[in-house]
Amino acid sequence: MVTQPYLKTLRFPTHSSRSFVQCPVASRLDANPDGHPIDGTLAINELKEWVARAYRYYIWDGVKFYINGQELKSHDPLYLRPQDTNFPSDPPATIRLDETIAWPLPKNALGTSNIRIVVTLLPEQLRPFRGAGGTTEARIRRIDVNEGISILRHKREVAFGNFYPIVPALEDIDRWWGCEIHFEPALDEWWQVRNIKRGARPVEQLRNRLKSILNNPDEVAHDRLIMRIRQEIRTYWDLIEQNTNTENGTDTTNEDGQETDPSVNAAGSDSGTNTNTGTENGIDTTNEDGQETDPSVDAAGSDSGTNTNTDSNVENEPATEGGRNRPRGTPPPRPQITLISAREPEQIVERMCKRFHLIAQQLTTRHNGRPTLEITDEYDVQDLLHALLKLEFDDVRPEEWTPSYAGGSSRMDFLLNKEKIVIEVKKTRNNMNARTLGEELIIDIHRYQSHPRCRTLICFVFDPDNRITNPRGLENDLSRYYNGLKVEVYITPS
Repeated sequence: MVTQPYLKTLRFPTHSSRSFVQCPVASRLDANPDGHPIDGTLAINELKEWVARAYRYYIWDGVKFYINGQELKSHDPLYLRPQDTNFPSDPPATIRLDETIAWPLPKNALGTSNIRIVVTLLPEQLRPFRGAGGTTEARIRRIDVNEGISILRHKREVAFGNFYPIVPALEDIDRWWGCEIHFEPALDEWWQVRNIKRGARPVEQLRNRLKSILNNPDEVAHDRLIMRIRQEIRTYWDLIEQNTNTENGTDTTNEDGQETDPSVNAAGSDSGTNTNTGTENGIDTTNEDGQETDPSVDAAGSDSGTNTNTDSNVENEPATEGGRNRPRGTPPPRPQITLISAREPEQIVERMCKRFHLIAQQLTTRHNGRPTLEITDEYDVQDLLHALLKLEFDDVRPEEWTPSYAGGSSRMDFLLNKEKIVIEVKKTRNNMNARTLGEELIIDIHRYQSHPRCRTLICFVFDPDNRITNPRGLENDLSRYYNGLKVEVYITPS
């Protein structure tokens, strides 16, 4: 709670129109990832980040912003002006597109106003290898949250996020390019800008025009602008990895440039070292961030039982603890490692949702009638699900603010930050039926489409009294992609 906020007198020119909002008491602030109340420090830091980004062009024009006496440096998601950020020695990005189109005014068929689209590719020094997006250097520059399009109205950012299908559905690799779309207030109707001057979403005609520039459906996929940039990034990483292998003496080409098997020595015999990455069998053992995965573990995380080791001595090794009795000169047995695949986080959450009612029922039976958690309302569902999520995920953030929709805003229940999964929790009540539930879920789905950290939305509905007569039908109707946002609906029990 903030009881004595930092206030400073603001004086505006008499000819200007401004709004000043004073919050003398902040009764509720976001919780930290552990769900515990926090002081105003986090709110202040988030305000600094927002002002530095939303008003970056004003800062470049000489306007100074101070928060608690600290002058703010700009945050430029396109990385065109690093000299004006907290990292002035960084190299700038390269411009891959700078196009201006004249768009008709909404109430004047003869008049037009310009829309400018700029796309940049961040410098190679900032993306030196796969997985660089998770490094400290990337995080302190906020590169890890740069995935999306920045919409600017008269040089102020009013929206940011996934504007599918203007660009393809976002992936982690998209943090390495930036995109701005500029427009003037005269085109507010085309962008559906509300009176609060925050939020912007182009109408269908304008959206299709922007799509023809950034994600042209008339071109083959690999020729589209964003797809070309993605491929350029991957090609650079491939070259870096190839050069690294050569420097380490693991060059896989012979004098004729033909691919060779580094696991076979000069005499042509198998050295016993398995360096096959699985690509020959169509299995890529690295994900987009360059993390190694285990090809012997299937999508569900279980061992497929396939032995890829070609050393017969290891295959016949005595089954003793730690392999202490294995024949001399043979390598130790390979440990059985279960790695989470790219899809498994969603499967984990799905299993929790579908078996939630069994857990809730089990909690009602305790030794000697001891107190327990009874699921009587939506908060009880959230508390139990939160505890279950902590078993599998390290960064579970409860009740993050969601973007405004239809003039208002709300709070999501849980954000799995690393996995970019949002979980919306509902419990059926007396006045809820399939129609009202469907309407609430549709509103939630539209709200989350512009959230920059939400790639998958899981709507979990706990219906212990079976108020929803056709749960499977409602699940099938709503579970699909919405403008690049994957939505899964689970109603249990059923």
